[in-house]
Amino acid sequence: MEQVITQLIQKYPNARIFLFGKGEKEEQYFNQWCSQFQSCVNVGQHCESMYQELILMSHLDVMLSMDSANMHLASLTAIPVVSVWGATHPLAGFFGFNQPKENAIQVDLDCRPCSIFGNKPCKRGDYACLHNIPPERIVERITSIINN
Repeated sequence: MEQVITQLIQKYPNARIFLFGKGEKEEQYFNQWCSQFQSCVNVGQHCESMYQELILMSHLDVMLSMDSANMHLASLTAIPVVSVWGATHPLAGFFGFNQPKENAIQVDLDCRPCSIFGNKPCKRGDYACLHNIPPERIVERITSIINN
């Protein structure tokens, strides 16, 4: 994701990148990226409720999300969501409401989905489902949404 952020900032130097998420790991990465990139904002440090986060989401040009609650929340606000799929798969029934199929970023592997909820370790041990997604592919999809 750091590579995606870097490429987006290079492409759109005046853009604001809002980082949504909770958790110890997320907080660590978000703080690092916010200090590294002035364009980044850690939403959790500014919004006091989910309601405020939903209001912010409803004003985004595009949301980038894993297969997660934020994908569904942004979808409910009618915002285009580029979703990244690793162990899970959109055909398992968890795709964002009214999102076009082209917005699902994933690689085809025989072992996918290896987990319906994304909570099992990689059977291959290499997380190819995520590591084989080039950051440029994510940025290209975001760019196509912004340019339309």
